[in-house]
Amino acid sequence: MKWDDIINSPFQRLMKDLDWKNKLMQDLDWKNKLMQDLDWKSKVMQDLDWKSKLYPSSGGLQQLEEQQRIWEVLRPYQTIQSHIDAMNNVRQQWEAVRGISLLSASAVEDYRVSFNKDYNLIPKTINSLLPGRLIGLEDLTERLSGIHRLEDDYKKIIDTCNIDYILPTQRVVSSIAGIAAACSFSAESNFNHISLCNSLSYQSYIEKQLKLIGRDDPNVAIRRAVVTELSGGLYESSETAAGLGLSSFYEDSVPSDEMFSVHSPNLYRVNNQHLAFLYRKAEGGDVDQSFYGSVPAQINQLGCSIVAKICSINELSCRKGSNAIFKYTNKSIMACSIIPTTIATTDSSFAEIIDYLYFLIYEGSGTASRLITVVDKDALLPLWWVKHLRLGFRHDIEHGKEKEIADKFIAIGNAYLSLIGVEKPRSQKDWVQAQLILYQHILLMLDDVHAKQ
Repeated sequence: MKWDDIINSPFQRLMKDLDWKNKLMQDLDWKNKLMQDLDWKSKVMQDLDWKSKLYPSSGGLQQLEEQQRIWEVLRPYQTIQSHIDAMNNVRQQWEAVRGISLLSASAVEDYRVSFNKDYNLIPKTINSLLPGRLIGLEDLTERLSGIHRLEDDYKKIIDTCNIDYILPTQRVVSSIAGIAAACSFSAESNFNHISLCNSLSYQSYIEKQLKLIGRDDPNVAIRRAVVTELSGGLYESSETAAGLGLSSFYEDSVPSDEMFSVHSPNLYRVNNQHLAFLYRKAEGGDVDQSFYGSVPAQINQLGCSIVAKICSINELSCRKGSNAIFKYTNKSIMACSIIPTTIATTDSSFAEIIDYLYFLIYEGSGTASRLITVVDKDALLPLWWVKHLRLGFRHDIEHGKEKEIADKFIAIGNAYLSLIGVEKPRSQKDWVQAQLILYQHILLMLDDVHAKQ
């Protein structure tokens, strides 16, 4: 075998590995996304507000314990940074010697092995953040790699749209880190599964969109790319709402061992169905206006606003020296994620929405007992709708005296009549519309509560 062959075989393999991994690191920009953009001191410490939520009273021992918890959270991310620094160091050394013609095969292999060692330790470190194996985590990381490979066409198209955008892989990296942070704070696996399900649902949607972009008519591809980018905003809003619920958990919650099944969010899929007309060649409408005008997108934003308003009401109550109006349980924390990401397209999905509104607002406020200290009962009409609708879904209403049974049916019919103009939904459009109008009324009710505190 010729000397050139001895050198070139590992040399070419190293170059191929380095070029691909360099591209991956540049596109995902691990150093910026994990250490700067995510800004753990801001995201983890400020957003969750450790000092006020976990340690409302100051004390030397508590401050030491707090600092220890902070370092426990940050240590894995510092480990990731050290691996990135080591990889950069290997790359710099390689750039300095790669032009030497007599570089031995073993030396070339040493560079490749050294680079791979730190490269492979990064995902292992990320996985180590999670206490035990989480169902779906492997899927999430595999899809991330698949999405990255599809992003080239997407970038070329979205770059022509003259809009600010964030690559889907960057959004997903942020969500993986958020799941890790949630696990660092709590071993409640249900909460972590919620975040995983939302991320997997978003990734599944993105993967399909990027594949279609590569086959679309050029004009359709542009519209699909813009819809895909705007959908990332829904994803981030939903993750923020779920984070608000988790952060509130540490301040004032009633934890339990009760476990719940976690359904995959349908927000991204249903919203894309509502926007299918944008993917016709002859369509020339405004994509932004159509996107934000779609009912699923409106439901998502209203759902996120409901969660944020409840947290704001509790915060204001605590600042005034009173107890929180809404007490948090496992069910209500899950509601913070499910309410913005589930679109009611059937009676069963609408019933699930009603369940979590009931847990979060009615049960959370002590069966409304703490709300009626702020506003009159008449101002809580949307909450009574939720109560009546849940009665129809979860209880045997044909039990009791004849008049009582008749009154239950009338109350349920009146609730639907107030929402969609008929006593009973008859189509998918009716269920979605009922959810939209109910969210609008609940947010107005909470605005009133907040204003009168």
